[in-house]
Amino acid sequence: MLEREGFEVCAEAGDADGAAAAALRERPEVCAVHVGLRGGGIHAVALIKLRIPTTAALVISPSANLDELLDALRAGASGYVLETADADEMADSLHAVRRGRPVIPRELLADLAEEFRARG
Repeated sequence: MLEREGFEVCAEAGDADGAAAAALRERPEVCAVHVGLRGGGIHAVALIKLRIPTTAALVISPSANLDELLDALRAGASGYVLETADADEMADSLHAVRRGRPVIPRELLADLAEEFRARG
């Protein structure tokens, strides 16, 4: 699906350290990282962003979880998308974060706004 949408898949990894090492080796414009990656997908994003700040990261999650979204953003992710997204939505999300635009699922926008209002 990614290649059909104009992306070149340059690496795959089975754990957070492997994802960071692959990103360091390949220097991709964008990384798609599943939150359930062994060692922690959000940890992988933090490692990638620490080593290659110019690489955009998109976290893929099985559920819309506000705390997880906030952790992903704190780690440096540019976006968060549900794994149930269809091919077009996934590709659009990757293109968006590659261009520097944030991606947040509609299901979490109201919760995110409430979180910021509650913080004053």
